Amino acid sequence: MKRLILGGVFAAAMAATGFAQAGDSLSALVPLTAGQTLESGNGKYMLVMQGTDGNLVVYRKADGKVIWTTGKPAGAGAWAVVQTDKNFVVYSGPYPAFGTAAWSSGTGQAGVNDPSARLTIWPDGKLTLMTSTSQGVPYWSTPGDSTVCPDGNAKTAYPICMRPGTNYQSNSYVYACTYAQAQVLASQFVNAGAVMGTCH
Repeated sequence: MKRLILGGVFAAAMAATGFAQAGDSLSALVPLTAGQTLESGNGKYMLVMQGTDGNLVVYRKADGKVIWTTGKPAGAGAWAVVQTDKNFVVYSGPYPAFGTAAWSSGTGQAGVNDPSARLTIWPDGKLTLMTSTSQGVPYWSTPGDSTVCPDGNAKTAYPICMRPGTNYQSNSYVYACTYAQAQVLASQFVNAGAVMGTCH
C-alpha cells in the first residue's frame, strides 16, 4: 500500500511540475521550493520537493520507483536549501520563512561560510554535496539506484562458472559495472566457488 501511495505522490508531483526543473544542481542559498525538481543530466532521475507532504524524494522517472527519501515529511509548503555552513536542510513552512528544520544532512559546520556548497543529482540518482575546495570528493552522499552503474548505464552480465571442475558445475552470471567488480563478486561465492567465464 505504501508503494501505491508514493507512486500516487510521484504522479501528482510530475503533473504539478510538468517536468519543470532547474538542472541537475542546486547552489548554496538557492531554495528548492514545494513542487520544484532537479533532474539528472541523463533525464532518468529526479529530486522532488513534494508540495503535498513536504517530503524530499529521488524518483526513477521510468517507473516512479523511490531511490532515496528523507522519510520525514515536513508538511505542505516545505522547502530545502543548501546552506553556506555546508548543511542541506528541509524546512517546514512556506518559503521564505525559516520554520522548523524537519531534516538535515547533518553536515553543518560552525564558523564555516562556503558559498560554493552545491547539491547535485547524478546519472544513477545519487545525491552529493560538494564544495569548490572538496576536489570532486563529496562530503555527503546518498545511495544511487543499485540496478545501474554510476554513469547511469545498465550493469553488464558477466558469465561465471559455479563449482568449476565438479559434477555440479553450472553457468551463471554476475551483474557489475566493470570486469574488476565482476571478479570481486565471483570471488564471494565461498561455498560454491566460482570463476570468470563459462564452464568447460
